[in-house]
Amino acid sequence: MQYRYATDQHGVVVDVLSLDRGRGAPMPVFACAGCSGTVVPVLGATRERHFRHKATGDRTCSKETYLHRLAKTLVAESFRAAMNEERPYWLILEAQQVCRHWEKQFGFTCERESGMRRVDLTRYFDTARIEAGVEGFVADVLFSSSRTGDRLLAEIVVSHECSPEKVASGLRILEIGVHEEVDLTLLPTGIDTRRYWYRKHNFKPQKPLEASCRGRCNRNIAAFHVFESGKSFIKVGTPREIAAVMRAEKTVHSHIIGNAEHGIITPHLAAGSGYHLEAMKALSAGAPIKCCTFCRYAGSRTYEKPVFCKIKRSEVGVNRAATCEAYRPSGRTEF
Repeated sequence: MQYRYATDQHGVVVDVLSLDRGRGAPMPVFACAGCSGTVVPVLGATRERHFRHKATGDRTCSKETYLHRLAKTLVAESFRAAMNEERPYWLILEAQQVCRHWEKQFGFTCERESGMRRVDLTRYFDTARIEAGVEGFVADVLFSSSRTGDRLLAEIVVSHECSPEKVASGLRILEIGVHEEVDLTLLPTGIDTRRYWYRKHNFKPQKPLEASCRGRCNRNIAAFHVFESGKSFIKVGTPREIAAVMRAEKTVHSHIIGNAEHGIITPHLAAGSGYHLEAMKALSAGAPIKCCTFCRYAGSRTYEKPVFCKIKRSEVGVNRAATCEAYRPSGRTEF
């Protein structure tokens, strides 16, 4: 097997790309993280650099063991180096974002799982130990604080996830998926969960991150509008589009219905009675709405055309009332 990483005589992880091909100086002895056998660096100018085993014999080298050992060693070593050099070692977690730009005007907040929370682990912990025991369990890497007593278990997942017993212990655990050698390259600077499979256990709930779209929200909401003509309709659009309709000179009444996802207005407008309920709200608020469902000549509604007109003896749309000479409000408050 050919690997990019090995350990030196002190157990420190060495990247073959960092080695010098210069002649004269003796090359240190390197060990394979998978089988502990001796490996030698191949530093040719034409072939891709790598470590190869000096002699295989009966020794079995496991890629899973190689990845697991190197990952936990890199995490611990890199954290310690960051502590010594007084620089951050980042844990980057996905976080919920909330934007309140339109909250005052529409009562609408936008929440998404697209945020990023950066935590400098060196601010909360001062030690990182490999294969450390904690409450009857063994952590791949145990971060701990001598000041607060806080602990975080980093568990490297190559093929086996944490046991149910460890998860149920209440210990704060971060599982990090490492499946290929390339996954090791990012660990020296931190643990970026956007790049790895990961899972959190027993973390405290975090408040959403405050963000602002500055009015450019692309989420859809739904609003009911009534115009000078008496016509009315439900518009689905971005908050900025809805606000533009509300500001229009001919708009005499508007109210927000709710969120609209994938073109479906929630929670109730997918039902046939949704429009009529919103029209009744507008009428109760004093809006000059003209709607065929309010007419004394209105018959039963159908799915395609909401009203059967007894005068025209045909199905009509609700806004026909705005231009209909026969329109006579019935005073009905229910449909």
